[in-house]
Amino acid sequence: MVRCVSNRLMMIALTCPARTLAWYSQPKNLCLNPQYGQCGGTDHHQPPRPWTPANHHQTCCPKSFFCNFQTKYYSQCIFNTTANTTCASSYAQCGGKGWTGKTCCIPGYKCTKQNEYFSACDPLPICTNARFGQCGGIDADGNPWDKAHHHSSCCPADFMCSYKNQYYSQCIKNGTSTSSSSDLLEEGDSLLVDPGE
Repeated sequence: MVRCVSNRLMMIALTCPARTLAWYSQPKNLCLNPQYGQCGGTDHHQPPRPWTPANHHQTCCPKSFFCNFQTKYYSQCIFNTTANTTCASSYAQCGGKGWTGKTCCIPGYKCTKQNEYFSACDPLPICTNARFGQCGGIDADGNPWDKAHHHSSCCPADFMCSYKNQYYSQCIKNGTSTSSSSDLLEEGDSLLVDPGE
């Protein structure tokens, strides 16, 4: 059973707006495995367990990479050299003064200006913060919400980090939304899922 719990009222699943649940969760197709990271085989638990979603592992790879079987214990995300030949490859030049070569980048990369004469295809960052999740302030251990403490200030696409107070900043929908604020979870609200159902 899923319930929307608000600091204002409680709604049972039948009365919970569907868009609340859809906006609160992370997109299902977000691959968190890094470039050249593990995507199959077994993990490091004792005894080793299969590298599967049932054991909380993803078998996907970032865009422009594929999962390459190496041994029964390890598969790795490797760069797909044949996937796209019309755009510049990873870290290749894609622009600059006088540049006449490829100006687009393969999927998962963007053309970033380094200086007037050189632009390169750099990997797009992956934002792991959830929609309506924390993106600044202080974490549960009292540490600053920063890279030194393994946190990011990014927000998913169509969201921005909004400062609430010195302890908390939240990813909120960009101002272009037509949804009313009462249709979305607000600060102080939470989403409860009963694991028994």
